Amino acid sequence: MTSPRLPLRAGIDMGGTGTRIAVLDGEQEVVSETIPTAWFATVPEALRAQALVDRLHQLLPAGNSLASLGIGASGPVNNQTEMIENNDTLACFSFFPWSRSSVKSWRYR
Repeated sequence: MTSPRLPLRAGIDMGGTGTRIAVLDGEQEVVSETIPTAWFATVPEALRAQALVDRLHQLLPAGNSLASLGIGASGPVNNQTEMIENNDTLACFSFFPWSRSSVKSWRYR
């Protein structure tokens, strides 16, 4: 008899040169991918958060769900507006309204 699969955890690390998406099962990395952060500048601003969500969905192994999603970014991050304020190294994600984005409202499956 097999035990039921527990939900996985995921993390997105947005950096100046690369944005890494990792999916974890406990302490073990299941899958990860690093996308050049500059690629997101080619995506219309209103669709950048959705592009992150879509890529995460593509990486998530079939039949699995997520228990949590953590997002990190090179700062500073304004905790009141929930916006990254880093035009120097993270311009394509700076001053984006994350609190109204598809990342925040995404329902874990």
